[in-house]
Parts: sequence; structure tokens; C-alpha cells
Amino acid sequence: MRIFIFIISIILCAACVSRPRATSVGLQADSFQDVALYLKSNQNTSIDDYNKFGPFEYKTTTDHTITLKGEKIFFDVVKPMHQGKSPVVVISHGNYGHKEAHRYQAERIASWGLYAITLQLPKKKQWLKNGERIYSFLHYLNKNLRFIDKRVDRSKVILAGHSFGGSASTIAAGKGAPILGLILLDPAVVHNKVMKYMRRVKVPTILIGADKKRYRSKNRESFFKLIPTEMMETSIVGSTHWDAQYPTMTEMFKFKIGETASREMQERFVSIMVASAVSLSTGQRTKAAWSYIKKLEGQGSVMKNARKLGSKNSKRLIAH
Repeated sequence: MRIFIFIISIILCAACVSRPRATSVGLQADSFQDVALYLKSNQNTSIDDYNKFGPFEYKTTTDHTITLKGEKIFFDVVKPMHQGKSPVVVISHGNYGHKEAHRYQAERIASWGLYAITLQLPKKKQWLKNGERIYSFLHYLNKNLRFIDKRVDRSKVILAGHSFGGSASTIAAGKGAPILGLILLDPAVVHNKVMKYMRRVKVPTILIGADKKRYRSKNRESFFKLIPTEMMETSIVGSTHWDAQYPTMTEMFKFKIGETASREMQERFVSIMVASAVSLSTGQRTKAAWSYIKKLEGQGSVMKNARKLGSKNSKRLIAH
């Protein structure tokens, strides 16, 4: 019954405007630029800011399609309701996943003034090819912004991927997709071929991982080890791989073990994801996100935190 009600709610919200929840942050803003100025100041931000919806209403439209290389790609768009140019975050689901599994994350991101797109890709056995699909989609987006909105800032595209979607997103980044940054949600290595693309990533990267005592994604450690650019990694205490989705569609439809994830941990993933998207899209690379992680570390909410600066010839670990 709960799944049935959830599906009906998706259908009814195919094109609706939503207001930020009652718990939205107390910030008055007319554009994303106002939000960026507010969040760039550590004096203005608190540890609770990213735990809430941002100041903007947003509109969700579902099941857009484009045809690339003879294949249809379906995607949903969550549009922030404000004036001015805005960055965009493109999100890929993981194995057996659905674009709906990341809608709540997309809505939270949009409430902070960024556009968000959730992609529907083949769900299994095509993750290397999905990297090519994401790469093609991002190039199309870069050249045809009006099919989303003319106010999307083509110079500020952030790519995010969960699980094997993290592998696919890394492939797209390694191939030189036109993105400003990469967010990996407890990524897993689908094939050793992904590792060569890790070494080619040139944009700042943020990895938000599950608690390894509860779930160990396949070869997750390879991402931090092999990606040569500026990168940070954190693990959320008490979380599982499935908490990087919201709701946990994979569990509901494939594994039927929805009780293993918790709303508290899902909210933690969302808050760090929003902080990461804002940090990357405002020219701060990993700096602002790292500041937020250190605050969470003081609360005991995250662990195994690491950040490195990368260059063509060397990498330097600057914090644990």
C-alpha cells in the first residue's frame, strides 16, 4: 500500500510548484547569487543550514525525453523559482535504480537555487555504456540549454552519481565532459576499466560514502586513491549504501529491505550533497564543503574524512 501511494504521488506531481517546507532556512534571496554570497561567509552559515530546505520554491516536471545516438533518454527536471542564472546538478541513479530515487535530493538542491536533473539510464549490465550516455547528455545540455531553461549556467554543471552510477559519472568526467565538479554518492567500481577514467578526472571531486562498518562498496577506496585532482572524502556514521537514495527505490522494488535505511541517514546524505553542490558551483571547489564536514565531524556525524590537493605532477594530503 505504501508503495502504491508513493507512485500515485509521483504521478500527481508531474508538473507542480512546491514551496520550501516549514523547516526552510531563514534566508531572504532573489537569486542563486544571493545564496552564494550568504554561504561563502562562514560567519553567516550554521551547521543546521544545509539540514533544511533553502529559500526558493521549485517546480518539478517529469519524463522529459531526448534522443541521442538513436536512444531515448528520460529525465526529470526540478527548476528553482527565481530570477538570474543558476548552476545545474545532473544526477545518475545506481544499479537497479530509478530517477525517482533521487527526486527528493533534486528538490532540496533546487530549493537552494540550483537546477537539478535526474536521469533514467538502463538499470543493469550497461554501466560502462551508461558512462558514454551521460557524457553525450552533458554535451547536448551544454549546447542546447534552452531545452531545460535559458537561465541554466552552462559553465556551472555539476555531475553526481550513486553506486555504479558513480562509476558511470566518473567515466563521463574522465572523458572530459563539460562539468565543473563531480559528486560521488557511495560509489562502486563496476569494472576495472573505470580506473583508467579515474586517473583522467580533472575537476574537483567530492565523495560522500556510507559507514564502511555497515556497507563496503566495491573498491570504493580506488576513487580517492586514483583521482588526481583536488578531492575530499567523508563517511557518514551509521549509514548504509541505500541511504544515498531518498526514497530507497532499489530496496522497495528489488531487494524489499527498505527498513535497512533510515530517514536520518538519508537526510545526512542530502545535506552534505547540497553543501557539496554549492561549494563546487560557487568557485570554492571543495573548500566550503570541507568546512561543513569538519563541523559535522565535531558532532560525531561523519568519520574517515580526508582531503587532498592535486596537480599534474603530485598529490598532497592536507587533512584527515
